[in-house]
Amino acid sequence: MAGSERPIERPSWLKGVILPTVAGCGLSMLMPGSMAPYYTFAGWQGICGASAILEMAKKYKVSSMPQASRVIELLGVFWMGVGCLTAVADPIKDQSTLLVACVCNQAFTILAGPLRLMDANKNEKVIIPLTSFLVGWAASSTFLKKK
Repeated sequence: MAGSERPIERPSWLKGVILPTVAGCGLSMLMPGSMAPYYTFAGWQGICGASAILEMAKKYKVSSMPQASRVIELLGVFWMGVGCLTAVADPIKDQSTLLVACVCNQAFTILAGPLRLMDANKNEKVIIPLTSFLVGWAASSTFLKKK
């Protein structure tokens, strides 16, 4: 029965992307000039990269698509690399590096959140808004600074 398919459970645009991003922007207004957003964001990217390599790749190795585990491992290495670049980037001189990190992470939250193709598990319903929050915090700390 084609009409009886249930909808995919996924984080909503409002709760998963928009509100956490706005909250992150608000937090940066309370902490002007702080380096905490960059180091927190960099650490989060490292954790996500390690998680992709250590957890997600294992699941794909035993699935019907074992080659997908290599793609996930590559994603994890990339994510950790972007986290390292974020950690060493100067918020004033290296804004393009931080822009790439913010855009890539926000694209992840959109594709893994509201535009996902499969049901979200309970962890993903927390990870997506948390990533959006950290992107908003880091981006607004970088690009809304008074010069």
